[in-house]
Amino acid sequence: YTHDYIEKLLTDANFTVLKNNHRLIYYKSNTPILLVGLTSSLKDKPDYIGALENISISEDDLADCYEIVLAHEPDQMKNLKQYNIDLLLSGHSHNGQVRLPFIGAVLKPNGAKVYYDEYYQVDETKLYISSGIGTSTMDFRFLNKPSINLYRLYHN
Repeated sequence: YTHDYIEKLLTDANFTVLKNNHRLIYYKSNTPILLVGLTSSLKDKPDYIGALENISISEDDLADCYEIVLAHEPDQMKNLKQYNIDLLLSGHSHNGQVRLPFIGAVLKPNGAKVYYDEYYQVDETKLYISSGIGTSTMDFRFLNKPSINLYRLYHN
């Protein structure tokens, strides 16, 4: 399936596709969660300014809200550091589609050369990377368990 087909399928089912834009999500509070979606840096040019700077809430409310960015390639983190986001959720790396004992990831695709393991703390940003269920460069995985991740958000 093509990306265009999948995007049309999602929009026809009334899902909001976040391509270089954001949504504010409110739940039992006046302080929202900011959810940002970025396009693939390998296929398009992500619009960080459009997605992260033109937000229609006050600066005070923005400072209080939890910011989550969805970016396919984890190496987009280097372009997101200036925004001080709370959480980046990513994939693409397959956490190293081929891994060797004591060495770790030996096959890392473009866009996942710096960040490819399951978790990183980058300044104040938590970066979680799903290994996913598929493959990319080669049609197999070695010593790398597939995963479908479930993230539960809660307020302390």
